[in-house]
Amino acid sequence: MPEVAQNKCAHPNCTCPASAGEKYCSQACSDAAEGSGRNDRCACPHPQCASAMAA
Repeated sequence: MPEVAQNKCAHPNCTCPASAGEKYCSQACSDAAEGSGRNDRCACPHPQCASAMAA
């Protein structure tokens, strides 16, 4: 049985997995990473995210 690859969110400081076919785990990470003035921390709503726990 093939292993299912789990994609990490493309935001550099987010540790959440992204859904299949998605680059980011949430719209918040997408906006933060692709917006002007890249944010160091992601703003995803996932409580298990290491970046959210460090906030």
